[in-house]
Amino acid sequence: MIPLSEKISQFPLCPGVYFMKDSNDNIIYVGKSKQLRNRVQSYFYKNKDHSKKVEKLVKAVKDIEYIITDTELEALILECKLIQDLKPIFNRKMKTPESYVYIKITKKNDLDTISISNVIKSNNQEATYYGPFMNRYRVEEALDALKNYFKINCLDFHKKSPCLNVSLGKCIGICTRDEHIMIQYELVLNEVKSFLNGTSTYVLDALEQQMFQAAQSLDFEGAAKIRENLDKVKILYHKEKVIELIRDQRKIILLEFLDHHFLKLFYLKGKDILYSKKYILSENITTIAKDFAHHIELEQVSNHIEKTYVNKHDIDEGQIVLSYLKQNENNCLFIDGFSQKITEPKQLEYHIANFLTEKLQLL
Repeated sequence: MIPLSEKISQFPLCPGVYFMKDSNDNIIYVGKSKQLRNRVQSYFYKNKDHSKKVEKLVKAVKDIEYIITDTELEALILECKLIQDLKPIFNRKMKTPESYVYIKITKKNDLDTISISNVIKSNNQEATYYGPFMNRYRVEEALDALKNYFKINCLDFHKKSPCLNVSLGKCIGICTRDEHIMIQYELVLNEVKSFLNGTSTYVLDALEQQMFQAAQSLDFEGAAKIRENLDKVKILYHKEKVIELIRDQRKIILLEFLDHHFLKLFYLKGKDILYSKKYILSENITTIAKDFAHHIELEQVSNHIEKTYVNKHDIDEGQIVLSYLKQNENNCLFIDGFSQKITEPKQLEYHIANFLTEKLQLL
């Protein structure tokens, strides 16, 4: 049997997914990389920055296999799917469902309250759920930042007299049940709901304005604190964008240049790659556009993906795809973004050809 170090030295320098196995041939870790050889070799270098988890992993590894992909996106998605299916012991982060939580807004006695829940209770008609979110601690921080901004940190909703946080300036006085305050609280909750479902960025805009004003007043400590809260709240907004991508099933064409000779086109609907094909760069652009438009039309007829409920696995894949699309936005053609809806193959072919022409001119 070839020594592991020698086997790894023969790994290719290209995107792909690798599988680490123990002495019983069980897959204990799945990872991905843009350059397989360099990434896998890095585990076996003596590095003081290696975590205890990595040190234990390296000791347990007896063999490593890999799958080559054309692009990093394909490696990212394949890694995610394999972790979901295989549940390797060292891939704790995506394995543990308890790490996911939902923000729950419940109406009780005509009063909306915000809390965090590990599960969705379908029989609770008075509750609205937002999420799932991957990290409970970060969600708690983000909610605290929202409550601090809107001053809705009430210690006891049923007290009917001012709680301690009212005197500390952390609560508008919901606990007093004053009529005017309750109207204000209802407006605040509507704003929070709009933010959580992605229809309003008022909170982000207001925090940015506060931060700017603090900096203008040379209150740099205050500006830094607001920036910290802003970053916490952005986590909630980003997750809603992930859910929106999945739920709205946006149609996107992504272009990847593989090297000086090949390009690859992807057709995505939401987080799902419905079709992809590799082309030679020297091939006629009109021919490429016509071929790819034809396959998109075939996919639209045969593939109907409906997403009414977004689960935890969807979120994992959605985050990967959304982050990748943001990083490569200049190489994306958003079909749903055209002012005139494309219904004819010729229209789609025309837009793909223009898109390719523009990108190839930049090479």
